[in-house]
Formats: sequence, structure tokens, C-alpha cells
Amino acid sequence: LPQSQQQQQQPQPQENGPRGRAYTYHTPSPSPPHPAPDAVVRPRGVRAQSAQPQRSQPQVQQPPLPPPPPPGARLRAESPICRRQLFLPAGVHKAALSNTPSTCSPSSRETQSPDISPVSNPSNHRFAIPSNRPASVTVVAPGGGTSANASAYAEVGRAKEYQLEIAGTSRALYDRYPPTWPQGCKGQNLETFAKDLLDQGVVQRSDLLVVGSRGGQVVLPCFWRALGGGAPPAVVINGGCAMKLPTSVDWPRSAITFLLMGGRDNFRGAMSPEAYIADAKSRVPKENRTTAILFVNEMPHMPQCRLLAIVLPIMLKALLAWKDSGAEAPPKAELKALLAKLTEAACWSGRLLYTQGAGAWQDTEFGPPTVPAKLQQMAVTILRRHLC
Repeated sequence: LPQSQQQQQQPQPQENGPRGRAYTYHTPSPSPPHPAPDAVVRPRGVRAQSAQPQRSQPQVQQPPLPPPPPPGARLRAESPICRRQLFLPAGVHKAALSNTPSTCSPSSRETQSPDISPVSNPSNHRFAIPSNRPASVTVVAPGGGTSANASAYAEVGRAKEYQLEIAGTSRALYDRYPPTWPQGCKGQNLETFAKDLLDQGVVQRSDLLVVGSRGGQVVLPCFWRALGGGAPPAVVINGGCAMKLPTSVDWPRSAITFLLMGGRDNFRGAMSPEAYIADAKSRVPKENRTTAILFVNEMPHMPQCRLLAIVLPIMLKALLAWKDSGAEAPPKAELKALLAKLTEAACWSGRLLYTQGAGAWQDTEFGPPTVPAKLQQMAVTILRRHLC
């Protein structure tokens, strides 16, 4: 081959581009033939105009860009388990964005991305919810099981009658007991976290609360201490507010509360189920007429997801009905529906208790249908006769 063509076929070197990538230069193609003398020479890259007119593409009007956030504004983060935003107290609790748990933080599997937005602080929270507005449900993440029971909370978030929001995140710097508790920590803790939620107005604008474990032990009593009877009705998983604690609990007389307690919960300690329930009842003020307890024998400290998916929506409805009707009319229809759902599942047993008056409790057992002892003995006797 001629020497000029041999030089063209030689492999070209590679040069490093951005991020260390190499650009490969391909072998150049043969030069095009020279144009004829009468040919029109056009600049490279310019095409000849077609005889047919080209259709103009319709211009799509782009939506205007949102204005930039003001200085100091907080960004919102979409929740992976509900359709609303997450909350994070302002100020020093920005350190909660770190996924590294504190040395004295309770162990938990829940990790959520937090955020918060300032809202107004209504003076009186007890009001009837308009029919055209979904009820605002705020779940306190520390202790609420938002990761282990994500699907159960997602079901509530998808319901049209609820607007689910997650407050805070577990295993954050503030997810630890206050110094008044054994092995408690100063600085950021669950008490400061609760105060930040109150300062931001998250609690005051909520219609319902869901707390669990240490959230019921520390966070909910802080809400009660600050708002008294104006605190939103609450579902308390593990019944943390109704147990012996290092600090006293100022349980409001008009508080509307639904406790979910388990027979296999480590909060029960060495007490029998009967003594555990009796101790929880003794923590409720005698003047209170708006408290219910659902005790499930098979429930551990972290409720089973299928159990929470059954009981949580009905418990929220019962709290709303109790809030609308007042202390004189317990939500018997919702409580009856709760018992029916648990009996239909045929895998849960326990007791449902609720106040009918000052110091008066209604107690109902539930569970799969059992065979009476006499029939069991008769069946054993008949089997023995046939086998012998």
C-alpha cells in the first residue's frame, strides 16, 4: 500500500478525558471525491433545503420554575411510606440527618429521612373535623416502628380519610432518654425533641397521634404536660404512658387514649397478664372516661405488621368518634368492629377494655372459638374406646 494509506490505518492514540475516561479516535474514512466544476459547494454540516416545506414543531410551553426558597427555609422530603412530608425539629436537631446512632440511643431498625415545616399554633385543638378534610395523623417515629411496620402505616396513608405524616426519625441524636432516666443523656434527647415539635406547632395542628415504646414513655407525657386536655387523641403502642416510670405522668382527665399492649412485651416484666392490665388501669385517672385498652396475648414489643394493619385503622376511627361524641358516649360501633376483625382473623386472643364512666370499665374477651372442656374430655374418651 502507499505510505499515505498506511499512516491512515495505524491505530490512533487515546487521550484521557474527564473522570479518567478515554476518548477513542476511529480510523478516518477515505477522502470524498472532488466535486464537479458546476457543483454547488456548501459548508460542511449544512443540508440542502428540501422542496417540500417542513412542518414547524409546536413549542411546548414549559411551566414556570418555582421561586427560590427564602434564606433559612427548610427543604421537604417525601416519605417512602406515606404520601405526606416528614418532620424534623429545627435548630440543633439538624444533626439527626446522620444515620449513625448515638452511643446511648435505643436500638431500632427504623431509619427515615426527616423534615419539618412551621405551622400555626391554634389555641384550642378540640374541634370537629370538617367532612371535606382528611384527619391529620402524626406518627412519632422514635419508638413508632415506622420501618418494621411500614406497610401498615402505608395502608393508613393511602386511605382517603387520613393524612399521614411522620415526625422525626429513629436512631437520631435526640433518640435517647433524658437525664432523669437511668443511663439518660443530657443535651439532645426525647424531651427536647418533643419540645421542638411543640414549638413548631406539629402537635397542635394534628388531629390524631400515634406513639410507641419510648415515644409513649417520654414524648407523649411532654405533650400532655404542655397542652393538657387540648392534646390530640393518641394511639399508644406498648402502653408506655401507663406504666411505672422514673418521672410522673400528668395524665389529663379529658385525654382520649387507646392503648395497644402485648402479652409478650418486655414492658410487662415479671407481672402476669392480669396484673399487667390491672397496673395499666390504675395509671388512668379515675375521672377519665375516654380511655381504651386492647391487650393481645400474642403481641411482642414490636407489633406484628398484620396485627397493626388490622387494628390501627379501626383504633383511629374509634378515637375520632370518641372525640366527636364526647366522654358520655363510647364508640361502641367501632369497638364492636374491632372485636369482629380480630375474631375473624382467628389468630389473636386477648381482652378489650374501655371506660364507660368515671372509674367504670367494660371488659370483653376475644379470640378464636374454643371447644369447652367437657366436649374435649368426651372426644378423648371416644377416641380411646375406638383405639382400644
